[in-house]
Amino acid sequence: MPVPLKAYRRLPMELKFLKYFVEIAEQKSMRKAADRLYVTQPNLTRAMQSLEDEMGTKLFVRSNHGVTLTTIGESLYFYAHSVISQMNEIESLKQNLH
Repeated sequence: MPVPLKAYRRLPMELKFLKYFVEIAEQKSMRKAADRLYVTQPNLTRAMQSLEDEMGTKLFVRSNHGVTLTTIGESLYFYAHSVISQMNEIESLKQNLH
């Protein structure tokens, strides 16, 4: 049975933002992540500010030497990486059907 619409408090976060977050965490650099994702650094920064606003906390410690994850950021990375991996598997499944 479908979940009534009122059960959803708000729409889920953007999958694209989770992909961005994972790439930043792995590169330990906003600039390197922006290059690998083919997005501008200002757009990447805005996306991460939006994700941090949605989470209600900072996810990164920013410095002149790059970024590191906060404790909450490390927890989110674990789940975000899993979600991205699962989405990649779904995409592979779809490709194999065609």
